[in-house]
Amino acid sequence: MKWSGEELALIEGYFKSSVTRMTLYQRLHKLNPQRTYEAISKQISRMRLDGWLQNKEAALKKLKVGYLDIEATNLNGNFGYIISWCIKEDGKEQYNSGLIKKSEIFNYMFDKRLVEELLDAFNNYDVLYTHYGSDRRFDLPFIRTRAYANGLEHKLPGYMDKFIMDTYPIARNKLKLHSNRLGVIADILGITDVKKTQLSPKIWMLASAGHPKALAYIQDHNKKDVLLLQKVHQKLRIIESQNFRSM
Repeated sequence: MKWSGEELALIEGYFKSSVTRMTLYQRLHKLNPQRTYEAISKQISRMRLDGWLQNKEAALKKLKVGYLDIEATNLNGNFGYIISWCIKEDGKEQYNSGLIKKSEIFNYMFDKRLVEELLDAFNNYDVLYTHYGSDRRFDLPFIRTRAYANGLEHKLPGYMDKFIMDTYPIARNKLKLHSNRLGVIADILGITDVKKTQLSPKIWMLASAGHPKALAYIQDHNKKDVLLLQKVHQKLRIIESQNFRSM
């Protein structure tokens, strides 16, 4: 069935707005009751191949996205400190990272420099993805805690200045796994070219004491985690609800 000018105008209006596909279907059905939802979806797909995007999609493509992970000596920010942090920029083989020094541990400055550098790095991104790292979880609350502990709270992003997203609830809500750990999710998604390195208690203890080789091992582990996180998110995007939350 040939598309009328009025029908095509409605579909073009769909791309220029934020209405849902179901709303478009209802409007088209009112205009032409014989037009099926399947036919509308196929027409939208054809137009997407020609470069059509909804306003929201076009805007989101311009956001600068990064993938964030930290490694710390404890699960609580008032008992531990950050050993390393890493952010990988989406779409580029570019990493921002920081690693604690043995001298910073022994002169009791701990992670003050790391936290300051990490908060400065936040300014390079609009949205940061984590895994189990958003509010009431680990990475971001830990970073906030360490910012306050180091007197750097003035560098924290303000409300709605930056956004935090998390792959953990995507997997928890949309998949059915025995565990929602990043490695388990990567396995079911068929990601085989990046493997999480194992961290033994001995490595953690040595790194906490500033052992150079243990610190280097943890930094490498940190870098692999953000790369794996990016690959997991790329697979999960199709089922993700992009409701951006303030950092």
